[in-house]
Amino acid sequence: MPNTSPSATLLALLCALLTACGGAEPDGGASTALGDAIDDAGPGDGAADAAQPADDAAAQDTAAQDTAAQDADTDAGPDDATCQTDPDFFAAELWPAVLAPRCFGCHNASGVAKASKLVLRPELRAGFLDHNFAVLADVAAYEVGGTSIVLQKPLGKLQHGGGAVLAAGDPAHTLLTEFVARLADPTPAGACGAASGGGADPLFAGVERLDAARTFRKAALLLGGRMPTASETAMLEVLGDTGLETALDALLQSEAFVRRVAEAWNDRLLTDRYLGGADAIYALPASDFPNRDWHTYKDDKLAALNLPASLAADAGAINRGIAREPLALIEHVVRSGKPFSEILTADYMMVTPQSAV
Repeated sequence: MPNTSPSATLLALLCALLTACGGAEPDGGASTALGDAIDDAGPGDGAADAAQPADDAAAQDTAAQDTAAQDADTDAGPDDATCQTDPDFFAAELWPAVLAPRCFGCHNASGVAKASKLVLRPELRAGFLDHNFAVLADVAAYEVGGTSIVLQKPLGKLQHGGGAVLAAGDPAHTLLTEFVARLADPTPAGACGAASGGGADPLFAGVERLDAARTFRKAALLLGGRMPTASETAMLEVLGDTGLETALDALLQSEAFVRRVAEAWNDRLLTDRYLGGADAIYALPASDFPNRDWHTYKDDKLAALNLPASLAADAGAINRGIAREPLALIEHVVRSGKPFSEILTADYMMVTPQSAV
């Protein structure tokens, strides 16, 4: 057996392994070198020889774990710790820091820039953030010289009617620049996972959600004008959100809710203003109701029109029936579970025994 040094033995073994792992077809020389290296190792190196498969298994496990980690990172998408969706960026940074204080004063429906393409809605309007985001994104698509006009006009360029309201490089202009860059590489709502709130309105960040019992208490006061009963509270404390749906369904089918809806619509229609005297009666067009003055008729004229003499005594009740007819229709639609659009499309009207005359 040739006398081979340990370093030569390791070198021969390494060369043989590299040849095999590299995918090349081992030739006779490589096989002989590997065999010679094992032979030269002698009986004393058997433990190292036996340890080799265990080392290989450990390496394979590590490689599998690394691959799984990479797959998980790929599935997770953007880094949730630093990710910010485009709607969140607009709502939390661009709108309050730039558009609201610097642009909205002119770029609104009644401002000096109302004829421009950039007309923003005020914060009092529902959905103002979504609308303003879409409008700014649309205007940002226009470019002059390869640069978006929303980055140039605030600097006083392109004949901006408001002159220079920002300076290049200041924080406000930097935020606008980031917005334009985001449009080229969007991070839409939901792209950041649960950690970002999935594009939720940052206005509600940190808001604590009420439990079922307290939620129903608010609903009962608002929609029914009453406090929850003891049995409702007990049920909600046991069933939680599952019981909340049942309690709300019962509340929305109650007569108290029907009355509450009518009250809310009277606040808009103001029909109760006609309850006094004969105001509702005289609101009827004379061309359609030529006898609307019947309550002033004497008994003989009532008799001539085949109307009961007691009609004049019911003038107040008839006036009330006419005045409350729009609200009575709303109550009927809600109570019957009909589509609410029927308050406009109904081919019938509501009457009282007095107003039906």
